[in-house]
Amino acid sequence: MATTTETTALLWSPPDDVWETTQIGAFARAAADRHGVDIGDYAALWDWSVTDLDTFWQLVVDHFEIRFHAE
Repeated sequence: MATTTETTALLWSPPDDVWETTQIGAFARAAADRHGVDIGDYAALWDWSVTDLDTFWQLVVDHFEIRFHAE
């Protein structure tokens, strides 16, 4: 089997101000405002999402105005 040492060029990375200019940043600010959760990066967001499931998912529903209905 042949091995290669070639690397792939980075195709995309988030902007430096991702937490200030994106929906995920707005969600992180809502978590801080409503629940006192300090979410400074994606790892912190992920950690909160798996340690406080009920609060996380309720904020998802509220923040993104998700509506449920039964048929």
